[in-house]
Amino acid sequence: MLYMFETLSVNWRPFGEKDRELSHKMGDMLAAFVKNGDPNCPSLPRWDTGPRCAMFLSESCRMGAWPRLRLLKNTIIRKGPM
Repeated sequence: MLYMFETLSVNWRPFGEKDRELSHKMGDMLAAFVKNGDPNCPSLPRWDTGPRCAMFLSESCRMGAWPRLRLLKNTIIRKGPM
């Protein structure tokens, strides 16, 4: 939530410039979605629609295939505390 709402400064962790850049991009994406119903914005690559498309938000934001098997393994198959 700190990244999405661009509130890194209210936390005690020592966030760097790359953290602030990513937070700003995520804030742009949220604002575009609220305004237009579409998360695409100039600060990120175009987010195409489709069941297998995912936006990977990190140091280098990119589009990619949704890792269904990894998601399944990490959420449904795993038992007990994470």
